[in-house]
Amino acid sequence: LDSVLYKTGSLTPQIEKDGKDLLKGKVPWAWAKNWWGPEEPKSWIREVVKRKVALHSWIERIESGSLFGAPLCLADLFQIEVFFNSLRQQTAREAKVQIGKLALFCSLDRAQMPKSAILQVEITGILIQGSQIKNGQLVPISTANCPSLTAMPNCIVSWVDKEELQNGNFSNNVALPMYFMGSREDFICELGVPCDPKYHEGCVLGGTALFISSMG
Repeated sequence: LDSVLYKTGSLTPQIEKDGKDLLKGKVPWAWAKNWWGPEEPKSWIREVVKRKVALHSWIERIESGSLFGAPLCLADLFQIEVFFNSLRQQTAREAKVQIGKLALFCSLDRAQMPKSAILQVEITGILIQGSQIKNGQLVPISTANCPSLTAMPNCIVSWVDKEELQNGNFSNNVALPMYFMGSREDFICELGVPCDPKYHEGCVLGGTALFISSMG
């Protein structure tokens, strides 16, 4: 678009289409297919720039070998599911097990992680809707004035042995769907979160879910 505006390039059908979309206040599909973010162009560009800046710090931590040395904000990523899949593959290699034998596990207390959690990542930036966290587990929302979306405490995630989860004392975890935005159209994965045993059914029926962004 810049080359056309400053008369240093030619107007192609794709550039013309992108320009028309922008004039209508829409994110061009040529952009959106690379990352499905906000629908409004200014917000989309702002979020892309914010992530590019944040990912520079990830690169620096990778180069210094300290990526997992501090909490990672999932909202910094463009493709969160790729991060989780990469973590699963690395765990499978280090544990020398098949990928299909691993399950994604979450705990609010590192001391409660299964023994097979060899790669543990502390993550931040997750929002929750439909329930709240109290004393390290999911409980019903206590007041009617509670915000629709609230920040979850930092949690520890790891790909662990499915058999250990089935045979151990981890049945209190409830698998919650995680989405990118509040519209619930962009599913990322399911994340098991500790839950009050008396609240299991209410948690599911209440549509409790996790989100990375409050947009949408």
